[in-house]
Amino acid sequence: MNLLIKQAVVIDPTSKYNNQTKDILIENGIIKKVEDKISVKNVEVFEADNLHIAPGFFDIGTHTCDPGFEFREDLATATKAASAGGFTGVAVLPNNNPIADNKSAIEYILQQNKNKLVAVFPMGAISPKAKGETLAELQDMHQSGAVGFTDGLNALQHSGVLLRALRYVLPFDGLILQQPNDEKLSEHGVMNESESAVQLGMFGIPQIAETAMVQRDLFLCEYTNSKIHFFNLTTQQSVDLLKSAKAKKIKATAGISPIYLLLDDSMLEDFDTHFKLMPPLRTKTDIQFLKNALKENVFDVVCSWHQPKDTEEKQVEFDHALFGAINLQTCFAALNTAMHAEINLDAMIQLLSINPRKILNLTIPTLTENNNANFTLFNPEAEFVLEEKNILSKSKNSPLIGMKLKGKILGTMNNSEFEKF
Repeated sequence: MNLLIKQAVVIDPTSKYNNQTKDILIENGIIKKVEDKISVKNVEVFEADNLHIAPGFFDIGTHTCDPGFEFREDLATATKAASAGGFTGVAVLPNNNPIADNKSAIEYILQQNKNKLVAVFPMGAISPKAKGETLAELQDMHQSGAVGFTDGLNALQHSGVLLRALRYVLPFDGLILQQPNDEKLSEHGVMNESESAVQLGMFGIPQIAETAMVQRDLFLCEYTNSKIHFFNLTTQQSVDLLKSAKAKKIKATAGISPIYLLLDDSMLEDFDTHFKLMPPLRTKTDIQFLKNALKENVFDVVCSWHQPKDTEEKQVEFDHALFGAINLQTCFAALNTAMHAEINLDAMIQLLSINPRKILNLTIPTLTENNNANFTLFNPEAEFVLEEKNILSKSKNSPLIGMKLKGKILGTMNNSEFEKF
């Protein structure tokens, strides 16, 4: 399609037009012109107040639930929510039914992605059925298109299996991804171990359950000289360990969901299961520490950590409710709400668009002439209240419902497909 974008502020640290206001002409999915003013006929024109444009966002760690759990979410609804959240690419977790632990499962995900606007990149399970007992066929999955390897929602407990995985991926420069959680230390816990947990009479998850595993994983990463990425680090000690590892040139990166920058464990006082997450919500003190770490570039990416759960899996007693929240559609708004006064838009786009692709060795879209048009349109100042009726995911398990958020996605484009919101 042909599209003319009028007077958009370019937010792209990789582009020579960064922080300039430009007209942008797209023809057949290619950026043809970037100029102060462009006048052409017979094209669709897009203009809006306070319009900004950035390379399309990319998410590391989306759970699509497809195949096997389509009652929660499927590829069609996940990509619809992703597009509305500004994402033009997602790397998806393997925790489906069956688990994506072989090349056929990887190929299924690639073949089922019929949404050209949002590219889906599968991650393969490190171990068969994500049980953590032995290695899956990582080489076969890599050759079939897996962009990384993780047991996803199941933290890999077996140190020997992790060691072998880190070694196995070295020849093809593969990446191991992990959500650190020592299950023996977090067993029976339902929220952060804190004063709030004591007041509510709930079993707490000690922060050392995350920190101890981060320390182990970093030791093994250094020992093998391999690469590891942590989906979310949510404790002060974990962040300090990562900071020290980076100073030693250990090949470790980490992300954080903006939910952990916006919400704290005191919000569980009404036993609302929408706030039951893994990792659990931390304290207000932890949030400020995490915000400072983000400002200091300790974190490499911001991720949605999108985990759809059906109503019946959430509307039960708190102890029995499943962990997880949706966040693809609200990821940018949550980040902007939490951090708009503390980091600039360049930094946000580095976290949302550029670094995620860099970590996965994927092509980084740049807003300049003759490049593919892969971008997100947004107004960083527009405010809205999230309402359940406007959620595009099948599941509605968002802790942000009813909250005023700052930053609205106006459109996305990729592979000659354009969608406006």
